[in-house]
Amino acid sequence: MTDRFAAAVRGLDPRLCVGLSLFLGVSLWKMPVAAVGAAGAFLLLLTLLLGRGVEGGTGARPLLFFVLIWSGVRFGLALWDGIPMQEALTLSGEIALRLAALLLLGLTLSLAVSARRIGLALSWALRPFMGRDAWQGALAFALMVHMIPETRRNLRELRRGLSLRQGRFSLQQRLTLVPLALIRVMARSAWTRAVAVASRRLDGPEAWTGGLHWRLVDSAVGLAAAMILLPAIL
Repeated sequence: MTDRFAAAVRGLDPRLCVGLSLFLGVSLWKMPVAAVGAAGAFLLLLTLLLGRGVEGGTGARPLLFFVLIWSGVRFGLALWDGIPMQEALTLSGEIALRLAALLLLGLTLSLAVSARRIGLALSWALRPFMGRDAWQGALAFALMVHMIPETRRNLRELRRGLSLRQGRFSLQQRLTLVPLALIRVMARSAWTRAVAVASRRLDGPEAWTGGLHWRLVDSAVGLAAAMILLPAIL
């Protein structure tokens, strides 16, 4: 049942997914806190369903860890400004909730829609403004999205390599070695990505046109989302 649901989500038109993500991303900063909490819970559930069987997991843990760090910094700054502790807790908690929902939204989009299909949707949206040059923005964005799981995979392998080496590394050494090694690995893979783009003939406008089919289910999902989101922000 869950696999069918995940397949149905991945089968939605990428233009609908990207459009809803942009609209919901802006709405998360205007919704009441209760609505943001409900949206965050739904996005977390959706992330878990879409991330089943994905190598390396969903990737939600480091994002939520970042939210905890940022909310802690915000809480400290609020206390530094003389805001009462109860009000500072409320303020930092609200920001943490909105930021967590926003990060989960981006993670859900990356799990539901491939970088290639996101590029097709972006090329379609940019074509009225950029004409035949719209494929360049689509390719750049698709490469950026593609690098997210690649960066996660390289980071995981680097950490595993450090753990297998003899001797122990201090936290300061890890904070120095891992970023430098990651930058070096990603720089070396740039040539591989360029060759892959050229070999698949993605470096031209023809590769970024077509391939999109709007169905009745896309209209139904878009209408249902609008009926749910509009009352939450008005």
